[in-house]
Amino acid sequence: MKKRLFCLALAIVMLFAVAGCGNNGGGSGSKDGDKDTHQGFELTEADGVSGDIYSIAKPTRKLDSKKLTFYTWVDEESVFSSIPELPSVADIMTDEFGVEITVNTVSQSNYWQNLATLIAGGSSPDLVQVPNWDYYPVGITSGCLQPLDDIINFDKPLWEQGKEARESIRWIDGKIYYPTSSSGSVQKWLFFNKALFKEVGLKTPYEHFQEGTWCFDTLKDMCVKLKKEENGEVTQWPLLIQSNSLIASAGVEIVELDRENKTYKLNLRHENVAKVMNFLHELGRGGLNVLGGTPSDFRQQRLAMITTDYWCATSEFNKIRLAGNLGWVPMPSIEKGGQVYQLTTAPGAGIAMVKGAKNVNEAALYIELSAWKGLSNSKYGVPMYIDYDKPYYRAYEGSAEADQPDKSKWFTDEEAEMTKTMGLDKLPHVTFGFQSWLGTSELGQIKVTDYGQQWSAVLEELEPTFKSTCDSYFE
Repeated sequence: MKKRLFCLALAIVMLFAVAGCGNNGGGSGSKDGDKDTHQGFELTEADGVSGDIYSIAKPTRKLDSKKLTFYTWVDEESVFSSIPELPSVADIMTDEFGVEITVNTVSQSNYWQNLATLIAGGSSPDLVQVPNWDYYPVGITSGCLQPLDDIINFDKPLWEQGKEARESIRWIDGKIYYPTSSSGSVQKWLFFNKALFKEVGLKTPYEHFQEGTWCFDTLKDMCVKLKKEENGEVTQWPLLIQSNSLIASAGVEIVELDRENKTYKLNLRHENVAKVMNFLHELGRGGLNVLGGTPSDFRQQRLAMITTDYWCATSEFNKIRLAGNLGWVPMPSIEKGGQVYQLTTAPGAGIAMVKGAKNVNEAALYIELSAWKGLSNSKYGVPMYIDYDKPYYRAYEGSAEADQPDKSKWFTDEEAEMTKTMGLDKLPHVTFGFQSWLGTSELGQIKVTDYGQQWSAVLEELEPTFKSTCDSYFE
């Protein structure tokens, strides 16, 4: 019997309507737990491979209250979901450590503000599920999160895998607030239908990538030749660009943290950003009008190219892939022979410890077990990142009910080799982190593509709002 309590906390946050956040972190966690009982980060004799679930023993800690409170916007089932063959972290905490977990589910609206209210009223939960659309740096600057450097030892082998990602989101005070444990992140690829290119006698984006000619001019030429119309109606669109994916070609972060000066840098006026946005204007309705279609059009072979998450290769687009017609590349370079960049999501936290947490060791153990369990992904074939060192890999299947792996969703050796040859794991990358900083994924693409506005005018309109948003984090 699971000892979890589920409580709806939409009203409770209003019971503590005290302005501001708490003044201290609360609780006194012992770093890595008690020496006599903590075995969680030592390598075993199993395989001796660093960063593998079979090499790193399960974390454990000397617990105090054996209680844990979780703050989230989703239901309990979703919070504690797990891949089929493994127990969830909550299962481990309750069944093996006897911890009683209470889940406070609240509305998405005013998520951080409501958490701040709880903290100010002395009712801090222990862990918060961090929303991927709004987590950095608002979770820190709102005073809602507890730095973890003195509670968790990130120098241990368990945390080796996510070191670079954690460093990239270390705050200006030098502290780690987001315990991300994965070095990988969701990549955005440009997918294309090989059959549609063959119909018009065009080289594919992958062939151009191999030849060093995968650039804006090449993409524009493809779009012009791939568009089909009948009686004034478009029957085949060349390209659908989702979520500002082409911004990766600029090779710069839209928002950068300047730790030395304890501020930020907004790169909207960077010359490469202007080149990307002007190119989008050229492709849009104010120019060639070659952007359009939907993901459904791509699945039904009425759209030649689309930018989206890499895992679509073995999910939404799997039928096209199994027919041998699916290909993928990173975003093109601006100039011929220029640097190609990979677009990835920003390193996420998943969960973080709340300032004023009363059950610090229990919360720290949950975080450590989450990192440890994450090492199992490559074994069970449901990685949230790509394992390029395998002869094949499976992207996320999204089937919690499946008892056995669906081998129709495994990459062939040829596909894996193609992906590895492109160096998608080695390319310099640009992250989608600006979405969290700015509170939007829309940098003006719709204005320049759909409404035909010039980037210079859109920039003047958007920049003050974006600057105001970023300034607010440092007030």
